[in-house]
Amino acid sequence: MIDQKPLEERCRMTIVRDAEGKPRHFEIECDTKKDRDEMTTVFEHEAIIRVKPHLAISEESPVTELVAESVAEPVAEPVAEPVAVDQT
Repeated sequence: MIDQKPLEERCRMTIVRDAEGKPRHFEIECDTKKDRDEMTTVFEHEAIIRVKPHLAISEESPVTELVAESVAEPVAEPVAEPVAVDQT
């Protein structure tokens, strides 16, 4: 049996844009009808679109240090002073 390339290599996705350059839809072009049918099955089952962060937060990150500082030192709640009540 011949090793077959993965589906993501047999099908290519392109973004179609309008005259202003805004993305309108995507198109997938596959090598064969069988590949197209397999890709269709994948989309019928489930399509997930994730957001990939630009920067992974590490222990050395300034953001982590700021969060650690704010968590490490709790702020004391103000205590209410007794108020004298005039009972005349």
